[in-house]
Amino acid sequence: MKNTIPFIVQNNLRDEKVKSAPQKTPIVLIITIIVALAIIAVGTYFTFTHFIPYFFNENIFHWVNGTLYYDVTYEHSVEIIIEIASMWLTVIALCIGSTVYGIKSFTKNKLVMTDKRLIVVKRKRDLFSLSFDKLNGVRLKYSLLGKIFNYGRIEISSTTNNTVISKCIKNPNIIASLLKEKVNENIEKEIFSRTTD
Repeated sequence: MKNTIPFIVQNNLRDEKVKSAPQKTPIVLIITIIVALAIIAVGTYFTFTHFIPYFFNENIFHWVNGTLYYDVTYEHSVEIIIEIASMWLTVIALCIGSTVYGIKSFTKNKLVMTDKRLIVVKRKRDLFSLSFDKLNGVRLKYSLLGKIFNYGRIEISSTTNNTVISKCIKNPNIIASLLKEKVNENIEKEIFSRTTD
């Protein structure tokens, strides 16, 4: 278990026992990289099959008295170049967006649950903790791929209006069920306190 706990958390444990430290699956990161490569492949295909051949089409070259004439207007050439540039800008934007989404999903908001609190590692050197008595809701969501590869997204709400969303969690039902137990305990305590007042 200790090897699965982020280093920053190991240095911040206060005589606590770790109950759950779910790992994040890299499947979403891998898929987003594959999508980015597929987008690049499509862009390359269209460039070499539609745009470049246009400039070397034999129908637009003419020899007249030993002189080669290029039968395309300057304006038309500029239009084609602009189309190529805009297509590749779109390809690059989609690739960057896809990769950034995969990296964020894989690295942001790692969860570690101890016997005293929930620790959320927002980034490599940035964490915060939620005490169990502040929890008031836990939702577990699966995408179609999540159901196939057994990973999901957990949404944790608290009485401080601080909602934590952690994506790409392996076997998310384990930590979700543990957190739901704590939420149910909080509900029971609240009901008990109301009946005794």
